[in-house]
Amino acid sequence: MEKIIIGNVLSHANIEVGLGLETKINLIIGANSEEQAEDEKEKIRVAAELGVHTIIDLSTVRLKQSLWQWGRENFPHIAFGKVAPILVARENGGDVPPAKLLEEIRWSVEAGCDYMTLNLIPPKLENLKVAGCRSFPTTSRQGGVLMRYMLKHKVDNPYNPIIKDILALFREYRVTMHIGSTFRPSGITEAYDSCHRWELQQQMEMFRQIDEMGVQAIVEPFSHQPLIDIGPGIAKLRSEHGGYVPFQMLGPIVTDVSFDCDQYATVAGAAVAAMNNVGKITTIPPREHIGFPTLQDTIE
Repeated sequence: MEKIIIGNVLSHANIEVGLGLETKINLIIGANSEEQAEDEKEKIRVAAELGVHTIIDLSTVRLKQSLWQWGRENFPHIAFGKVAPILVARENGGDVPPAKLLEEIRWSVEAGCDYMTLNLIPPKLENLKVAGCRSFPTTSRQGGVLMRYMLKHKVDNPYNPIIKDILALFREYRVTMHIGSTFRPSGITEAYDSCHRWELQQQMEMFRQIDEMGVQAIVEPFSHQPLIDIGPGIAKLRSEHGGYVPFQMLGPIVTDVSFDCDQYATVAGAAVAAMNNVGKITTIPPREHIGFPTLQDTIE
């Protein structure tokens, strides 16, 4: 699809992403306790004032009212998303049984969640060997949860047995799937290594299949990446696909020596990505690698 609208049919969000449209801004929030939730709500308020388009909730605990639901009630023009396996693992001893995962996703969709990031890759247990070249196999929280479950129980990706049910839900409620990246580079030297290239191919094939099924999707392909490779990398993936593909970038961060000022390392990467008409860019706070983002970090 050359243009998609992020917004559950039950919500008021209507965020257009696609060919020739302005790049949208995504913010990450999340609480580890009820006390911390109030601080995260303030981030949502400030983000709304500054023009953020989408916000994803990565909370690690089940709050009395989830941040994304609170945000949806108070700022209905913003699209809110979540990552299901984090809470499922927290409440099931680290495990993410497919039935529990589907239950969490179904509840979220029917409660009005606008988009969800799913790490469908690696699909098979045997695929984990592609990360053998890595110093850090994954920096993805969802990816880590899924990989631990796969290794512990010697099973394939827990999304596999429930993917048809998920796609049916997403199609019915117009929920956008973000095809997440388990093996996104943890540093610029790992950009386009064998592991990253393999996952990119898997993501693009997954996008093609999901798109053909009539479900809106966005690919999350890059995080750390040399500045010179951002534009050509985007162009190459689209050329191989044969048309426009909406991407969401985490940054991208263009140097690994910007501790305590990561927002500056991201500005250049984000600008180049936006020039190449990516769909969304996830903001990177100053202390992305060394601490929990404060309100001031979020503002910057």
